[in-house]
Amino acid sequence: MTVDSDTNTSSQESHNDTQHGVSWLQLVRSFERRYAALIQLVMADVQLSVKALFVCLFCLLLMSGLALVSWCGLLAIVAFALHAIGLNWFTVATLVLAFNIVMLLVVRSIFNSSKKELALSQSLKAIFQKTS
Repeated sequence: MTVDSDTNTSSQESHNDTQHGVSWLQLVRSFERRYAALIQLVMADVQLSVKALFVCLFCLLLMSGLALVSWCGLLAIVAFALHAIGLNWFTVATLVLAFNIVMLLVVRSIFNSSKKELALSQSLKAIFQKTS
């Protein structure tokens, strides 16, 4: 009877080991499937983000072009109005040029002040700084 009980015990242990190995294998495969699905989701999200970025850049370029055309039209109307009230073309051109330079300085000042608020350089430096 001891032989049977030893054989029965060893067969139960090998059966438990087999079940244990199968359950670990199933767990590993479930993690592999989960991470494969996660990677596919991230890749799809990146592709969508890149497409959206290009659409935004195209729209920004289009808006800049439309703003440029509008600005040139406005300056032409102002120039013709100034000439119509009796100023010669040289004075009109000087006034339009001076107005453009003043507007350029104002926009540059706004840009420089807003650029100072962006502390990205410090963040990037902290991220990529070599630890000693």
